[in-house]
Amino acid sequence: MEDQARCPGIGERKVKRLYDTFHEPFKIVVASHPAAPETSPPTPSNAEPRSVDEDEAAVET
Repeated sequence: MEDQARCPGIGERKVKRLYDTFHEPFKIVVASHPAAPETSPPTPSNAEPRSVDEDEAAVET
């Protein structure tokens, strides 16, 4: 550490901060939301597939 502190533009404080940064353990970030993709709700087995136009017509009525 003393060798780096002697370099022009790098003082003891900066060397200490760099040393501390490089020697601290990595932080583990825990996601607040699960990584599983969103899935649509299951459709009943007797339901027939519909087009987007049919879905929009059903919403309008």
